[in-house]
Amino acid sequence: NSAEERIFTFDPVITIEDEFIPLLNTNVFVKTADESLAEEIHQDLITYHKLVDQYHYYTENNATSKNLKIVNDHIHQKESIVLDEKLFNLLRDSIDLMPVTHGYFNPFINPVLELYDGKFSPFPIENADPKAVDIKNALKTVLSYEQATENFIFDESSYTLSFKNVPEVSLNVGAISKGFIAEEIAKKYRNGTYLLNLGNSTIYGQGRDYKIGVQSPYNNRGALFHINLPSGLSLSTSGTTNNYYILQDDGKTIRTHLIDPYTGYSNNYYWSVTIVSDSAMLADALTTALFNVGDIEEAMEIIEATRKAYGCTLEACFVKVLSRRREEVELLMTDGFQIYIDNEYKDASVVDKK
Repeated sequence: NSAEERIFTFDPVITIEDEFIPLLNTNVFVKTADESLAEEIHQDLITYHKLVDQYHYYTENNATSKNLKIVNDHIHQKESIVLDEKLFNLLRDSIDLMPVTHGYFNPFINPVLELYDGKFSPFPIENADPKAVDIKNALKTVLSYEQATENFIFDESSYTLSFKNVPEVSLNVGAISKGFIAEEIAKKYRNGTYLLNLGNSTIYGQGRDYKIGVQSPYNNRGALFHINLPSGLSLSTSGTTNNYYILQDDGKTIRTHLIDPYTGYSNNYYWSVTIVSDSAMLADALTTALFNVGDIEEAMEIIEATRKAYGCTLEACFVKVLSRRREEVELLMTDGFQIYIDNEYKDASVVDKK
């Protein structure tokens, strides 16, 4: 902590229909001593919010913004579209990540996600799963990597996205957009001192080291452990604490918003997955993907494949609940993750580390 630093929060973004949408649909803040820097970052965040929103129309420079909502409209009309370079690259990177993550990251999962609309909550509620037949039918419309590359044509010379015989699908970048935005902010403001927090799931620190707590599964405790986040690195976490419900059929199974693109349901292999990386975009995408990879060896294969494909630093920690009755967890880590854990604090529920 620094006595000079302040936390800057930001107002909602206004759509064409005069709706007020929370910035990036989450709680966003910048911690810094530089108020002008915070305002510059704020303006950039508004621009990126408009760009990646798949549900609303916005104006940008007195014209309707060519955002993800417009892209999906063009997909349905099978009309090519010239894109902003950054959105073009984000969509291309999202598709390219599919084979690297063995398909567990899939930007075409919208038909399944729509079945869960209104079911999740930030606090404990009971709810029912969508009908199994509806999930089965929705999964049939989720594109594979081969289908995506066959039907989506990216022209890098003009940043044009064209479509062949693409079915009625839409792109969803919710699992990667916060990391993408954090990475763009990091590239632009390399010389400032600030902590960028995009809904707690994606955090980036610049100018000094920051200490970040990873939440415990047990409500009567504080952080499970602390991470020393070096300047210039990002941290991403996916877990069960934000959007979830308790399955009313048994009163104990937790369903999260992190849906497995192969089954149409979420899994409970881990309490959370945390990644520290020099690529906020990859960290964001991989925490989502790896949350549904139950085989830890396959998870490690995906991590290593990502490192090789992108030449990035990427270390991961999987928090696995051993016993809720005894309040015990296990940390499954890549070899390089241990150096980020603050050895001065570790909750008593951590009984084993690998």
